[in-house]
Amino acid sequence: MNTLEDMQTFIRVVEAGSITAAANQMHMAKSVISRRLQLLETRLGVILLKRTTRNQKLTDAGQLYYQHSLRIVADIHNTESLLKDEQLQLSGIIRMAAPLSYGIRHLSELLLPFQKKHPEIKFDLDLNDRMVNLVEEGFDIALRIGHLKDSGLKVRFLTNFKIHICASPEYLKLNGHINQIDDLINCRMIRYAIAPESWKLQDGAKEITINMNQTLVSNSGEINLQWAIEGQGLVMLPDFICQQAIDAGQLVSLLPNIIDKPKVPCHAVFSESKYMPLKVRKLLNHLVDHFSLN
Repeated sequence: MNTLEDMQTFIRVVEAGSITAAANQMHMAKSVISRRLQLLETRLGVILLKRTTRNQKLTDAGQLYYQHSLRIVADIHNTESLLKDEQLQLSGIIRMAAPLSYGIRHLSELLLPFQKKHPEIKFDLDLNDRMVNLVEEGFDIALRIGHLKDSGLKVRFLTNFKIHICASPEYLKLNGHINQIDDLINCRMIRYAIAPESWKLQDGAKEITINMNQTLVSNSGEINLQWAIEGQGLVMLPDFICQQAIDAGQLVSLLPNIIDKPKVPCHAVFSESKYMPLKVRKLLNHLVDHFSLN
């Protein structure tokens, strides 16, 4: 009997939403998890979860055991972390999610110093623009670019990325230069699929909405970038996607005199209810330090 393992298993079942999901995350057989849960309930003499073929629900006793288990597991791991030498060799897997374009262009250089310092750490990366469910899918940490909705997750601000409105020199030569916001009205535009169908710009104290015209749409920042370079229209992109093309003269950043051009925040998010393992806490500190120096 291992009370701590029972608590950790029970927490994972609750947070994963099912025994099957917990078994997948823990790389264990479903029958093992189910049996461990049954033995735990027998030992405690209470039903912790009401289970059907479709869902599960905490009983009152289960909710009480869950909350106390969270605190006990967190206290144990926090105590162990305090006792560990700061130079301890970290090891294990960190499951991390990040937006596709940022991941392709920048995640390797972002993580490389951390990997060199902790060579026994292995990353399981999911590069995707979808909003992953950290708890249900078993992620330790995720990078989120954009304004966050209230999700019950813990959040750590990392940086702001500047947004550029861009067009290729060829597009501007054929369609005329953009000297003021009103010049955007008749332009062909390129839109990111999940973004609004209008641009909200700030010209001093005046907020102006520009509806998108003759729009090309894709769910890839990289494709939108390429379309813009090829003269297919105007695009609004964060600097981590378009800055290299601007510096190379492939794109022109438009309306540089607009005051308070939009910026988009980048956060690290992680589960509120789970303790943070030392390896993840070290990675979070690395991310914060990296962006504070850049």
